[in-house]
Amino acid sequence: MIEIPVFQDQSADFTQNIDLDEINVTIRLIYNIRNEFFHMNLSTENFNIEGIKVIKNFPLLFTHKALFPELKGDFIIRKISETIQVEDFTYDNFGIFWSLFYLSETELNEWKILYGI
Repeated sequence: MIEIPVFQDQSADFTQNIDLDEINVTIRLIYNIRNEFFHMNLSTENFNIEGIKVIKNFPLLFTHKALFPELKGDFIIRKISETIQVEDFTYDNFGIFWSLFYLSETELNEWKILYGI
């Protein structure tokens, strides 16, 4: 599992470039103040997907995999540590208590087995 650095304390709209599965991925996270959710845009040289609603504890590409087949794994928002007692994922605690992680294909398959999906 790879933790993706987030910069929400600097801006409600930020971009991060990272190599995942030997592919350079541009991740853009945008906070929508009206619905109080982050939305994620992903792009590579070959694919682009926009407006993925960022929710906690569930693979973000799960229903979008066909639109973004280059990545074998998936992204998930989860607590940085299991000892953290904060249950809500919010703008103010993103990057502090909750973070964006990339699950490898193996980790994603283990997650699916664990949650019966």
